[in-house]
Amino acid sequence: MTTLTEYAETHFPNHVTEPTQGDLTLTDHTAVAHVVGAANGKAMARRVQQALPQAGVGAVMVRPTEPTVVAEGGEDPEGVVDLPIRRVALSGVVGAVLAGVVIGVLVGISRDSLWVGLVVGVFAAILGAVVAFMLSGGSRFGGERAWEQPNVPDRTVAVVAAFAATEREAIAAARVMDELDPYEVRIVTSDGAWHSPNT
Repeated sequence: MTTLTEYAETHFPNHVTEPTQGDLTLTDHTAVAHVVGAANGKAMARRVQQALPQAGVGAVMVRPTEPTVVAEGGEDPEGVVDLPIRRVALSGVVGAVLAGVVIGVLVGISRDSLWVGLVVGVFAAILGAVVAFMLSGGSRFGGERAWEQPNVPDRTVAVVAAFAATEREAIAAARVMDELDPYEVRIVTSDGAWHSPNT
């Protein structure tokens, strides 16, 4: 059996966790929501408790920590976390302009037609942008590590849970939570495994 604090620590490692009502144990039908902001988390806990008084409600506040490690070395050539988006975008624009102008002018002159040169130039610009984007690092977005973990480094995240006795209660709690537009809502089992995403 997993406690709500252990669940929060698994999802937010290396953060300071603070349960608001003691460390409660997850049930086989626990609705859990991740909410940005301590006040929003407390408001959600109150709302769920009012809507479902028979279900136990608890929350864990996940506090931000100061960075303790400074990045060393160059860019990670496999991931996108430190990929300079400005560089990739600028490369795409430069590639589009160069390919479009050069190929458009050459085709326009060889065909002796402004319209043919213009149409071919537009297509060349699109291809040039794609190739330049990929060569400058944009191809990393297609890799297995092309993701960024959602984070709010300067704000508290509240993990709010409704400890339901049945699946029907858990679904009702998840629907109430979803009305307040949290970042994520899920129903988990007693060991914290994702039980049901279909709320």
